[in-house]
Amino acid sequence: MRKYLYLICTVLLTGCLNNDFLERYPLGDPTAETAFKTYDNFKAYAWGLYETLPSLGYGSENSTDDISYNQTRGSSESNWIRKLVTIPDKKDNTVWSYYSYIRRVNLMLDRIEGSDMTDTEKKHWRSVGYFFRSYRYFSLLSAYGGVPWIDHVLSDDETELIEGPRASRDEIAEHILNDLKDAERDINVDGEGANTINKACVQALLSRFCLFEGTWRKYHGLGNAETYLRECKRVSAELIEKYPNIADCYDDLFCSLELKDVPGVILYREYSNAVGVVHAVSIGGTTATSFYNPTRDLVDSYLCSDGKPRWTSVLFKGDEDLYDEFS
Repeated sequence: MRKYLYLICTVLLTGCLNNDFLERYPLGDPTAETAFKTYDNFKAYAWGLYETLPSLGYGSENSTDDISYNQTRGSSESNWIRKLVTIPDKKDNTVWSYYSYIRRVNLMLDRIEGSDMTDTEKKHWRSVGYFFRSYRYFSLLSAYGGVPWIDHVLSDDETELIEGPRASRDEIAEHILNDLKDAERDINVDGEGANTINKACVQALLSRFCLFEGTWRKYHGLGNAETYLRECKRVSAELIEKYPNIADCYDDLFCSLELKDVPGVILYREYSNAVGVVHAVSIGGTTATSFYNPTRDLVDSYLCSDGKPRWTSVLFKGDEDLYDEFS
C-alpha cells in the first residue's frame, strides 16, 4: 500500500512542476492576458478610446476668451473677460491627467505583438493606438513643450512619469510625427467602417499637428520648422483632394440634427434619442434665449475667404458697421 501511495504522490508532485498547468485565468474575469487575443478583442477595447474626443458643447470654450456667457450679467461671464484667471499651481484638472489615458492606449499597444492577429491586422490596431496616443501627446506638447515620453505600460517599480527625465520638445514632436506617419501608412483606409478612425482621420490630425509645430518653431526660432510645414503641405493636399467641399451652409456644421451626410465631415459624434445620447446646445446656443455670445477675439480669429486675417485682407469691409464686419 505504501508503495502505491508513494507512486501517486510522485506523479502529482512531478505534474505540479508544469507551470502551464498552474497558470489558469478565470474565464469570466478578463485580464490583460486573456482580453487581447483576437481582432474582435482589440476592436471592442478600442471603442473605449473614442471617449477622449470632444463632444458638442460649450464646456471647454466657456472658459476661454472666445465666448461671453451672459446668463447672469456680471457674474457668469468668462473669467478671462473679467481678468480673474489665475495660473494653476498644481496638475489637477490639467492636461497632465492625459497620462492616465495614454496608459490605456499603451496597454493595447503592448499586447498587439503577442496576439493571434495577422500582420495586417496588427498594423491596423497599432495605427489606431498611435492615433489616439498622438492626439493626447499633442495636447501635452501644446501645454508644456517637453514632457516625459512614455510608450509602454509602467510597472509598479517604474517611476519615469514622476522621477524620470523630461524629454525635449524636439523628441516629443518627432515621436508624434513618426507615429502618425506610420499610422497613415498602415491603417485600414476605411477604418472599421463609417465614422471610425481611418486614414483620413490620421491625415487630418497629422495636418493639424504639423501646421502647429511648424509655425511654432518658425516664429520661436527653434529650427527644423520646414520639416513639419512640408509634411503639413503634403498631407493637407491629399486630404483636400479626398474632401474638396465643406458644408454648403456654414450653419449646418452647428445646427444640423446630425453630421452624417454633411460634406467635408470626416469624423463626428453621433447622437441618438433612442439610446439617450443627446445634447442641449440648440437651447443654449442657437435660440432667442441664448446665453452664449461671441467676443471680439473670436470674431477676429476667423479668416476672410482669401485665407488672410482681417488686418491684411483687402476683402474685409471694416468694423464700423455690424453687417459689413460679419460679411
